[in-house]
Amino acid sequence: MPITIQPAGSIKRFVAPDSVLEHAQTVGEAIEQLDLPDNIGVVMMVNGRIAHWNTSLADGDVLQLIPTIAGG
Repeated sequence: MPITIQPAGSIKRFVAPDSVLEHAQTVGEAIEQLDLPDNIGVVMMVNGRIAHWNTSLADGDVLQLIPTIAGG
């Protein structure tokens, strides 16, 4: 079940654009497989819709990873 990963912004330093994961049932499993640093905040979207850690993934889904913005 291939899932395409589309990183944005600073996340591209850790994940190549259009990477493919074969064995991820949920967004959380996909994130764990990518082994991103713990200190990165990320907004997750599946097929253009906001997703959560336990959002299910299906064959052909696109997981977008967008860095959060912080300021003060």
